[in-house]
Amino acid sequence: MEVAGLVVGVIALVLGIMAIPTILQMLLGRPKLTFEADEFTGSEAKILIVAIKNQPIKNWFLRLIRVEREIGDVTAFFDIVEQGTKRIIVRAIFGKLNCAVTREEGLLVRARPGFTVGLPIIGTKDGAASIVDGRAEDLRPISEGHYTAIISIIRGEQTYKIMQAFRVGAADHLTNWYGRDFIKTP
Repeated sequence: MEVAGLVVGVIALVLGIMAIPTILQMLLGRPKLTFEADEFTGSEAKILIVAIKNQPIKNWFLRLIRVEREIGDVTAFFDIVEQGTKRIIVRAIFGKLNCAVTREEGLLVRARPGFTVGLPIIGTKDGAASIVDGRAEDLRPISEGHYTAIISIIRGEQTYKIMQAFRVGAADHLTNWYGRDFIKTP
């Protein structure tokens, strides 16, 4: 009887140790999104972008036991509010997300670990700025001024709410974010 109890105990211990990587994968392998205000200036236009990054696993022990960051499906929408007057310029505009590594573009994109998904907010060309709407073919013009973008990024059941102020100027180089880091809102 004692030998049978010892054998069952050893088997349970081995199975428990084998289950640790699976449990850690479920807890620590979920997508971990970070956000940064970025700008892209090409030969013809300038775009204000929200860079959405799915951070890879950095802990050496977790990588040793093969815990991997999972891919997350991301969608986003945003409001733009004029600073000072608090006038709502646009409400609940669906974002046109871009993932360069997979060449995906649309309202729902996969955020791969270690890569960036771009959410363009404002595009400007020859001094004429427009709001980038993911559902509309036409660009929505926006006049010079100071604005705040209030952005909701949804991954699974989790919603990240962030905001950042920006300026639209008379020339392309005068349109920019006020800072790189977003303010998280409740």
